[in-house]
Amino acid sequence: MKRLLPLLVLAPVFANAEQVPHTFIAGTPAKAANVNANFTHVNDKASLNTTSITAINDKSTLNSTSIATIEAKLTTIESAANGSPLDILVNGEIDVEVDCTDKPEALQLAYHKHVNYRTLNFTLTGNCYGDIYDYRDDTDNGGIQVSDQTIGINSADPENRASIIPNDQTGKAFLIAGQGGGLYLSDVNVTTGENEYGAVFFSRNGHGSITNVTINAAGTGSIPVVVQEGAQVYFSNVEINGAQIGIFARNNSTIRFFGETTVNSTEGIVLRTGVSVNQQGTVTINSGSGQALYLNGGVNWISPYADLSLNLTGNIHMVNGSYLNAGTLNLAGDIYLENSTIRSEGFANITGITNLHNSTATFDSGTDAAISSFNCHGISSLDIDGWQKFDGSTVDDSTNCADKAAWNQALYNIFDNLNQPQ
Repeated sequence: MKRLLPLLVLAPVFANAEQVPHTFIAGTPAKAANVNANFTHVNDKASLNTTSITAINDKSTLNSTSIATIEAKLTTIESAANGSPLDILVNGEIDVEVDCTDKPEALQLAYHKHVNYRTLNFTLTGNCYGDIYDYRDDTDNGGIQVSDQTIGINSADPENRASIIPNDQTGKAFLIAGQGGGLYLSDVNVTTGENEYGAVFFSRNGHGSITNVTINAAGTGSIPVVVQEGAQVYFSNVEINGAQIGIFARNNSTIRFFGETTVNSTEGIVLRTGVSVNQQGTVTINSGSGQALYLNGGVNWISPYADLSLNLTGNIHMVNGSYLNAGTLNLAGDIYLENSTIRSEGFANITGITNLHNSTATFDSGTDAAISSFNCHGISSLDIDGWQKFDGSTVDDSTNCADKAAWNQALYNIFDNLNQPQ
């Protein structure tokens, strides 16, 4: 950065010095009085110059002090220019009670009042406007987002939950955890804006949890919960209603389900590109004839317990190396897999058709689905507890699928024939 510093010009001290009173000529006697007068004149001028130099030194010291002050201010400006002017947070935590009963903008105002704290915990009463980051009555500025800041929002009375509602000036309920920050919602209700994308938004290594929360989406195009770019979120006792997509996650984010999570939406949960899911609570998705579960691009969904239920009304669609390991699978819909793997450690109740394209389906505890409902294409494998494609004497031709044992036998026969002398 360039700094403009004051320029100090020092003129020669004796540039305008006067001549001495008496001038002597060689060979001419000098009177003592004249010599003394010359000495007195020189002495007076020397004293005057000493005073001038002292004054100049004083001004130089003053200028140095001013320069230091200017540099300090410039450093402050540089720090602020690196991002938000509020990047430097107070390393503390503050608890704030907010009553929105007669003043729904109270949460927004409280946030801006305490925005310099690293951790803010808001306890709410009433219906509070979301999109708290925008400046009140100044939405053209685009609002603020502070790095590494964590916000907690809960109700003063969990039995009479407070609500986050769309901001009257922006039309959004928007709440975010991003840039390493956190968002922790508990015992509140959220109503999204019309067709709002990401009313509850986790991004850029953000973290947080949604606990004992009901989210009601407004508009058929709403996607209320978005998790992306390495963010990590815990869901526990969450209900999402009326959305186009209930939960959308992508790009190496992580989701953990505890308690019960229910999604009632046209498309339930959509996961893309490296998302990891750890299911340790019951997940129920009601999507009618739509996609209840869509996994695309190396998505991993794992349930570590066979008795944990994954209840789906709608279809399962998995492509591009995705993996689903369910506990007990209850599916009222179809399964479509392409280059992917599905497994149910508990019993699988399936009412629809299963199509496998270069994929694997394994049901460790069996299924009530008819064998004829399974269709296989390419190098696909179907393994069901208690079922064999070939039992040693009979081939089950009700399906074109083969289990691993049948594949192994087929490969053995092929290579055995190749080794026979012609």
